[in-house]
Amino acid sequence: MGNKASCFNEDDLIDDNPLNKSEREALQKKFNGIFISGSSMEENKNRFLAEFESKEIPHFATSIYDACREVDSEPSFLRFQKFAIDVSRSTSSNIIRKIWALVCTNPSPIAGHSRTTIFLQLMLECSLCESHNLAVTAARLTEHLEYVSSASGNRNKHRDVGGVLNSEVDPNAVMDSETELSGLIDWVNEYAPHAAKVFVTFFNHKLFPDVEMQGGYKPFVPPLIDPDEGSDIVRSSCDLMPLALYDINLQGRWKRLYTTQQDGLSFNRIAHHILGYGGPNIILIRCAGSGIVLGAYNEDSWKESNRFYGSCVSFLFTLMPHMHVFRSKSNSNNAYQWLNLKSYGMPHGLGMGGDLEKFRLYLPDTLEGCTARSNCLTFETGSFFHDYRKAAKTEGGTEGAPQGPDFDIDVMEVWGCGGEVCLQQALQAQAKDRGDRDALIQKARQVDKAQFANNTFDQEFLLGKTFAHKVRMADDACDHVSDGKVGKGGVPASRVV
Repeated sequence: MGNKASCFNEDDLIDDNPLNKSEREALQKKFNGIFISGSSMEENKNRFLAEFESKEIPHFATSIYDACREVDSEPSFLRFQKFAIDVSRSTSSNIIRKIWALVCTNPSPIAGHSRTTIFLQLMLECSLCESHNLAVTAARLTEHLEYVSSASGNRNKHRDVGGVLNSEVDPNAVMDSETELSGLIDWVNEYAPHAAKVFVTFFNHKLFPDVEMQGGYKPFVPPLIDPDEGSDIVRSSCDLMPLALYDINLQGRWKRLYTTQQDGLSFNRIAHHILGYGGPNIILIRCAGSGIVLGAYNEDSWKESNRFYGSCVSFLFTLMPHMHVFRSKSNSNNAYQWLNLKSYGMPHGLGMGGDLEKFRLYLPDTLEGCTARSNCLTFETGSFFHDYRKAAKTEGGTEGAPQGPDFDIDVMEVWGCGGEVCLQQALQAQAKDRGDRDALIQKARQVDKAQFANNTFDQEFLLGKTFAHKVRMADDACDHVSDGKVGKGGVPASRVV
């Protein structure tokens, strides 16, 4: 490669370049730091591969290298710049297509995994979430994608994980790359709208270090559970990535509001810890005996009421060991949230969806006989337990998997989310709410003794000791009157000075 490729040249600029001057200069600096004049082609390539190395997908860096060069030559700045634009300044679908092409360039995919699973595993790695169980989470995402695709009819026939079509159709047929990609893009648009942002954030960090991104750009931030708080339900932030890919409020730091392990399994304790928290929140429940993790997300805060409330961004889900998301219906009955502790004649408990007769998800105030039903007028139809019950009947499945809508709570956690600023505001709102409630309780406990001063019954029976001297004086007066010894003005004569 000649020196020209390593020097900034107007001929290397792309027409209608979406990169601003700072970004172009940062990109040129990155290119010059990799392809150093005087270095051998092998040395330059090794620096390039080290820059984009993937532990999960070994051929990823090589695919990028090949995309940035002509045959039998080193990458040029022009092609390097075009690649940067394709993966960081394009539409979501185009970014997914570009990364997919890089994944599929290797003629020998990773054994035992479909191209979709490989793509999702790469995405999880690029998100910089905790990486000890990326493969497991990628498999869960793949299974959900295939379940949704099959249920919606987006694909002609069901297929197994690995890309092989149903054997009843053609035992030798393998799904072509474009069909598989089409299903992936459809699923991303519906259930992982922030997937492309993962790659944008990753490549912005790699290609434009120390450059403030233009516009209202907000990077993808993997969910983060405070290590000092921890969770007894999920092992790491990677377990929560399916939720963070779906809703931006589930990215960033989570703040624990309640946990059965420390706060106790009591409905009053649950209510105490969630009431007044003024921000997005998420409930995680691990079912006793099965290990199934289900839950609910709400953008609105919980409040005690004898009516349903909330917003259409609420959703229900199963998180582990498989994944399902039940979104609000377009013609929903708006029965999103219910929390009632004392209204007479109405269900006492926490519920979401359905109606007062049959909630979709319901925790009664006794916390006995909790239910998670498969349909309602509020959220999309689907069983929290369907896959596990079927597996239990056919292949042993998940031990102890519930056979109906009823379940018992093993562990329950409630987390605040929405980003750092939102967390602080929500916690401040909760502190104020608790202060206001404590003040009302103290006021209710205080007895206005002045109200008893002119009430003989209350003086004698409720505050007998306080007014005992007045009773004795009254008795003395009565005794003197009965003796006829009454002084001037009705005062007993013995007390007239």
